[in-house]
Amino acid sequence: MSDHYKILNIPSTATDDEVKHAYRELARKYHPDNYHDNPLADLAQEKMKEINEAYELIQKQRKAGAAHASSSQYGGYGSSSHSYYSASGDPQMQRVRVAINSGDITLAERLLNEAADILKDLPDHLDEYATSLANNAELFRLLGRYSDAEKNLLKAKDVYENRLHDTFTPHYHAILNSLGLICMATNRYEKAADWFRQSLTYCERYYNKEHREYKATERNLAAAEAKLRPVSDE
Repeated sequence: MSDHYKILNIPSTATDDEVKHAYRELARKYHPDNYHDNPLADLAQEKMKEINEAYELIQKQRKAGAAHASSSQYGGYGSSSHSYYSASGDPQMQRVRVAINSGDITLAERLLNEAADILKDLPDHLDEYATSLANNAELFRLLGRYSDAEKNLLKAKDVYENRLHDTFTPHYHAILNSLGLICMATNRYEKAADWFRQSLTYCERYYNKEHREYKATERNLAAAEAKLRPVSDE
């Protein structure tokens, strides 16, 4: 995959806009119209073909990676559909998605940590800081690092409660729900049920009971409570 990026003279972590810009610059440079009656016309045509193929392959790979990422949200129960990655158009988050899709988890983690470190001391960007912590948690969850995921979610929860003093937001509900799902994945069903009950309480504040987010949280709570019921001997 890296060879295709080299053809466009960009790193594999380039954002979608940077990929498009690089392609257009090279396409203008090697367009056949610029080599009319030029002895290098054949070489330019070959180069243009190479550029087009590289750009098309990168686009296909990124679309496939995005489709895979969207299907990899918290699962197993009626999980909330919140996707912290897709909620941000920030170039840093685009680079994180590209790194994950290309399998460079170390780079993705470094980029997320850098974003969190920058935002944590900026009073006007605390909401973004909480989101960056949730992004970290999602990455750790995908890696099976549930303890690290839980720590980041608890930090994000604390930001909303004690620094922003604002829990009237769907992101806060999503954090509570995600904490419950982490507990389900680690067989802590009583704590999971507690998180889901809290999530449902906040969910009631801005969703009606027929909304998919409310229904998903209800299913999560039912799944946790089912795990707590003793198995009857027949």
